[in-house]
Formats: sequence, C-alpha cells, structure tokens
Amino acid sequence: MSKRKYKIIEILNRDTVVARTSKENPEYIELTGEDKDEPFSLFYGKQKVHVTEYIDWLKTRAFPEYRCDADILLKKLGLKKYDPIAIATITGARMAQDHFSVREY
Repeated sequence: MSKRKYKIIEILNRDTVVARTSKENPEYIELTGEDKDEPFSLFYGKQKVHVTEYIDWLKTRAFPEYRCDADILLKKLGLKKYDPIAIATITGARMAQDHFSVREY
C-alpha cells in the first residue's frame, strides 16, 4: 500500500462534508454539493479553490492577534506565539457565526 503524500482536508457544515481535497489534484479543495444549505459564500461561489485560497479562508477563522486575553487563549491552545493557521487547525476552525468546521488527516 502506497503512503499518501498529501493531507486530506474536509470542510463540514454541521456534520455534513461540504468540501474536500480533490482526489485527482490534491492542491485543490472542491465543494461536494452534498449539503443543499451550503452557503454560496464559502468560496465566493467557486466550486473549486486552490489550497492557497483555502489557507487564506482558514486564517479568517482564528481570533484576532490583538484580541483582549489573546495571550491566555494562546496558552490554553499550547501555542507560544500567534499563528492563525495553528489556531484554526487546533480549534477545527469553528466560529460562533456559522456551523463550519475543518478536519485534516
């Protein structure tokens, strides 16, 4: 069995996978179309985005660097400095404003 050379990324809306790494081209995340309530704005209406666009989206899912008590939150997450990608990965990119989350494996 060959070892996978890329990370599988899934974006969920509640418990439904709404986007995942493309099997044919792992540098892209594709909407699955499995969730009829999928907000059009997830990737601004695009069906497929490059991983760099996903990373930009992921960065928006972390608390602001200069938020009050950011140092306490970083400590709780086991981080020594602000890193929005690490924060989003650790928290599953969950936010109070919507039901999206991310899992990577």
